[in-house]
Amino acid sequence: MKNKISVTIGIPAHNEEKNIFNLIDSLLTQETSISYIENIIIIYSGHYSVETSNKLREKYQDKIILITDSKRTSKINKLNRISKLSQSEVTLILDGDIIIPNKNLVEKLSTPFMNDKDLLITTPVLKQVSTKNLLQKILVNSNISKQYISNKWNNGDNYIKAIGRSLAYRTSFLKNNNIPEILAEDFFLYIKAKVQGGKIKEISDSEILFHLPKNLKDHISQSSRFLSNKNAFREVLDRSSIKKYVEMPLKIKLFFIIKSLSLNPIYSFLYILLLISSKIHSIIFFSDNANWKISQSTKYD
Repeated sequence: MKNKISVTIGIPAHNEEKNIFNLIDSLLTQETSISYIENIIIIYSGHYSVETSNKLREKYQDKIILITDSKRTSKINKLNRISKLSQSEVTLILDGDIIIPNKNLVEKLSTPFMNDKDLLITTPVLKQVSTKNLLQKILVNSNISKQYISNKWNNGDNYIKAIGRSLAYRTSFLKNNNIPEILAEDFFLYIKAKVQGGKIKEISDSEILFHLPKNLKDHISQSSRFLSNKNAFREVLDRSSIKKYVEMPLKIKLFFIIKSLSLNPIYSFLYILLLISSKIHSIIFFSDNANWKISQSTKYD
């Protein structure tokens, strides 16, 4: 495979029996010319882990490396183990509930590493699958505004782009930065990349699809994860680095407000209420446990 870049795909999955087969099928049909998939590593846990694992082994046999955890393990635990197993130049981490709509995702996310030694993370464009109810429409309004702002802020090199549903890492970087057992591993690795002089790049002509939460309970649970670990980040990351790379400039904040209001002022107001609710929830139910509560309504239908 001379002159090609090697890729290991890692899937840290918990209770993803509804989508995991679709995801693997889409990976096995990826078209690559400059890159090649060396391994697909799945670390699986959940209520039906034995049953699902047996089906996975029967269907895919030696096409995947499957590790089954008898007890629940966190995404971070799985991710650290995947990084140790990966011997490729690039390690692509995918959530088990995403949908890959095209056949060149792996190629698009991996080849930029070949020509830029400072590039440590690549990410596709994230798009919502559907917007069926009021909550989802509110979140879409917010996400459109965030996408607009994230493109403006530091030419797209900012933590808003580092969303852990699908991120490709230079493997040497991933191996040298063991992730502590806190939530928001994507945020942690983004800060680490910036401190080490690295870059993140969104690949505009690649995308993945994901489900928005369908109910308020799941949204608040998701939103509270990052907020509830604010103190934990201060313990594992330098405060000056957090301030430098996380504190959004006032100009960008104003852009965000104006953009949100221009799209839909009512949805923008309702989103502010959601943020307040999530903040209150994170304070009352603070936990540093990396085994997050599963948001069932975001799973594959």
